[in-house]
Amino acid sequence: MLIPITMLLFGASPAPAATPHAPPSLATALIAPVRVDTYEGLLKEYSEAKANSRAKIKAAKTAKERRELRAARPAMDFLGRFDALGKSGDVRGYFWMLDEARRLGIGKKDREAHMLDVYGLIVMAPTESKHFLPALDRLSEEGNLKPAQRVSLLKRVLGRKEIASEARCTAQLHTGGLLLKSEVDSDQAMGKQLLKELIANDTCGKLAKEAEAVLAGISLEVGGIAPNFTGTTIDGESFDLYDYRGKVVLVDFFGFW
Repeated sequence: MLIPITMLLFGASPAPAATPHAPPSLATALIAPVRVDTYEGLLKEYSEAKANSRAKIKAAKTAKERRELRAARPAMDFLGRFDALGKSGDVRGYFWMLDEARRLGIGKKDREAHMLDVYGLIVMAPTESKHFLPALDRLSEEGNLKPAQRVSLLKRVLGRKEIASEARCTAQLHTGGLLLKSEVDSDQAMGKQLLKELIANDTCGKLAKEAEAVLAGISLEVGGIAPNFTGTTIDGESFDLYDYRGKVVLVDFFGFW
């Protein structure tokens, strides 16, 4: 029976002793003493374990033996160590828990709850980690979660008093952008307010420029408003793209090598 990931990450009663061929439960893997590894070293060790597992399955002589080997998921043996890596401040340990959900035995119906739990750990991780900002970028684009769920998680970041300035600005940019896409008027109004506050914040640097673009609806996506740029015509006259607003413009990029 699949154990809810919330119980696994925040404590559960120890599982019964496993049979010789049964994989340790998720709860056992997390409760057992763990050591903190480097992400690169741990990932290499995990890749080797998967390769060894595939070799054993291929060499198995009976269907029963193959089933037992498949049930002994290598990911289960590494869960505790990747979780410890995440708790140490390297959120890539949590990325692994998201990416390996299937290999951890988490079915499709439980995948959303698993992602919410793991992202819940990510948004409360130390913001000093160099991987924290990419984690916020990943969360904002997480297609397996609803926009409202992503906004809720990003708001947890904004609610942290001790958060670093760049992390707050990043969370504010993504939250404002997501709310701006909502069909609810109050959400859109809140999104605009967040982006305007970000633009007025001198500590947000280049993110303020990104917020201006989001607020203006500028995007490189189909249907979006193209960013402005200046150029020179073949007659040597300078122009701004926005001089041609409302007109059909064909932009031809070329170069010489």
